[in-house]
Amino acid sequence: MPAVGDRRPVAAAGTVNRLQAGRTRAWNDLIAEDPEAQRAHRLGWKSVLATQFLVADATYSLTFASSMVTAEPFASEDFAYAELIGAFFAHQLQVDALEAVLRDSEERSREHAERLEALSGIVNNPRLHEEELLLAMLCQVPLRFGAARVLRGAAAHRRRRAHRRSDHQRTIR
Repeated sequence: MPAVGDRRPVAAAGTVNRLQAGRTRAWNDLIAEDPEAQRAHRLGWKSVLATQFLVADATYSLTFASSMVTAEPFASEDFAYAELIGAFFAHQLQVDALEAVLRDSEERSREHAERLEALSGIVNNPRLHEEELLLAMLCQVPLRFGAARVLRGAAAHRRRRAHRRSDHQRTIR
């Protein structure tokens, strides 16, 4: 028997699978009303109240099942209750998805702000000029596969070359 709150593909729901999203259906005596509901019979379900709802591209099914046949047929209040609970879950699933998107967006914005802050610190550094400035900015870019080390190596090479040029100019004077 599935545990309360189990998530399964709608196709595994047997009889409930025949519902259309947004529709609620009840079986007061499932064996008498739908003898083909093999899966429900194996689970011991005798009466079922089920509704389906859509969230994004997924169809969810909310099922209330009992191992006993209902003494009274399901009434309109029962249908309204199942639909209300289904609407609550649909809303909560949408809110959870939106919160996840907002968290991801906030994290990306924070990372972007950190990069901008690092770059503005470099650009406003009066000791850096031309190539040194460009290389310092490029070293701030998060690169993969060790490319940042290559850039640092290139920067060191250019500094050595510039230093050699300045030494050479001093010897010429």
